[in-house]
Amino acid sequence: MLIRFLHLCHLAVAVICVMGAGAATAEDGVAFFKASEAAPHTVSLKGEWGFVWGALLSPTEAHRAFVTDDIVRAPVPARWQDFLPKSPNNPFLHGVATYVAPVEMPETDASMVLALSAVLEAYRIYWVPLDQPEAWHLVAEEGHVQGPPLAAIRNQAHEFHGQGKGLLVIQVRKDVFGWSGINSWNGIRHKPEITPTDVKMAERIGHELILGIAVGIIMFTMAQNLLLFSINRTDKAPLYLAVGCLLVAMRALILWDKVELWFGAEWFILRMRLEMLNIVVASSMLMGLNKALLPSFYPQWIMRFVMTLVAGLGVFIVAAPPDVMSAALPVYQLHSLFVCGASFWGIARAIINREKGASFVCFALSILVIGAVHDIFSVIVLAYELLLVEYAFVGTMVCYTFLIGQRFAQSQRRADSLMAERATLQRMHRAAVNSARIDHLTGLLNRQAFDHEFALAWEKMAATHTAVSVVLFDIDHFKQVNDTHGHPVGDVVLRCLGETLKEAQMRRHDKLCRYGGEEFAIILPDTSEEEAARIAERLRAEIAAMHIALKTGTILRVSCSFGVAQAKSPTTSVGELLSNADDALYAAKRSGRNRVQRFSGHDCKSRAA
Repeated sequence: MLIRFLHLCHLAVAVICVMGAGAATAEDGVAFFKASEAAPHTVSLKGEWGFVWGALLSPTEAHRAFVTDDIVRAPVPARWQDFLPKSPNNPFLHGVATYVAPVEMPETDASMVLALSAVLEAYRIYWVPLDQPEAWHLVAEEGHVQGPPLAAIRNQAHEFHGQGKGLLVIQVRKDVFGWSGINSWNGIRHKPEITPTDVKMAERIGHELILGIAVGIIMFTMAQNLLLFSINRTDKAPLYLAVGCLLVAMRALILWDKVELWFGAEWFILRMRLEMLNIVVASSMLMGLNKALLPSFYPQWIMRFVMTLVAGLGVFIVAAPPDVMSAALPVYQLHSLFVCGASFWGIARAIINREKGASFVCFALSILVIGAVHDIFSVIVLAYELLLVEYAFVGTMVCYTFLIGQRFAQSQRRADSLMAERATLQRMHRAAVNSARIDHLTGLLNRQAFDHEFALAWEKMAATHTAVSVVLFDIDHFKQVNDTHGHPVGDVVLRCLGETLKEAQMRRHDKLCRYGGEEFAIILPDTSEEEAARIAERLRAEIAAMHIALKTGTILRVSCSFGVAQAKSPTTSVGELLSNADDALYAAKRSGRNRVQRFSGHDCKSRAA
């Protein structure tokens, strides 16, 4: 019933077209298509033509039928299914027909072209002078009027050299798709007409420019959303929008017959299947996009139902015969209408619940719906000459991109805030760890940190079979400093010593620690005892050169005694290494202090010696 209703609508449009055609005027009882005063060099061919079903009349036969009025009248543009009787044996009315239009050409020296929107499927055009029918000539031929099926490329413009009064004869063959005749391919804007070449070229260039700009914007939008999705793969909205942009760009190229122009006219069936499939998939991608933006308001069952419909219709479009597949266009449009309705249902729920961004999603989708509704009326109401759906697609995609960009910017700001909080927590953690590892008086590592670092150095020595050395040293006569000057001065000495040690040029993996009281330790991984002794000697000299100024004006000078020991093999225990370094330290003190003593250099076994 829906298909029949749409057919009746097409027929009504065609009848209105005939009734309102001002370019066809009567002369001597015969209605000729003429140029109008508003466009003195353009002949509009929208109106009533002669029509013969089931025969390809030759130019002279067409002329005879017109002169004898042995011909029926049919509206153009229209499909012949709209006015021919239905046949159960030929439901899609496959066959041939001949159209005849009486035309009176304006007197002009301009080069003229015959512009046809869509003649389905193949056609051959003749010009027959009314007074000299034997002087007919072929204007153009597109597709296969005879032989194997091959459809014509739509929206063609052919050079036209007819003059005066004559008949425009078009032979048409249709045996593949479900519709036929001389159609208004893109609404009444692309009506059949004879017009100057420069006018048509300007119009064609304008259309190509609009197409290029639209496809460029859409492809840029697709690339932008793919980039957003690559940055944040948890948000599926940019991916849905990118796929939607790709489908819209493909549809624009398909409707402008770029498939046939690029790959050849034999691709016309594949192009039609892609066009129908695009209708089904694009609307579903739009609903997926809305669900990704407003996930709480679209139940999962409705998405599964829509995807099931898409799969079923997709299989039908790919597998069905071309005529059955193309005649089911109202079904695909109903599917798109249902998907749009389901999308608005979810958006309405989101608006009622005051979901952020729902109103803008409604606005973006409304742009597309308004454009589609406008174009439906532009076909029915002949006063309209402008189609908006192409621009509406671009506007909708841009609005969705803006919304997704806003969501992405907000998520990035949240991510930056979380990163800043994380960095703050990490700094606080490091500060807490350092506070637990650092001796607050000297600024060196404390005994707890020494135990940890020494364990790591020992594990590395066992794993890599390298040497590790330890240096123990303490301040000579430090008890005397405390007894003479007081403990606050002793703290000053420790603090100054810590500053001197921190400024010493040590390797990155060497660790300086306050071992306890006035005693200090150095962990030297991958260092022999001889190398450790040289490092200790350098530190001893720097400490001996210190001048510690007290508030009383007194200058203190301190020295340190150093003991050096090396673990030469894994058989040496941790306790043994530290004991060896401690023995060497006491040997240095017995030898006069302010010196470096290696454990292997002297007999350091007995502290009482």
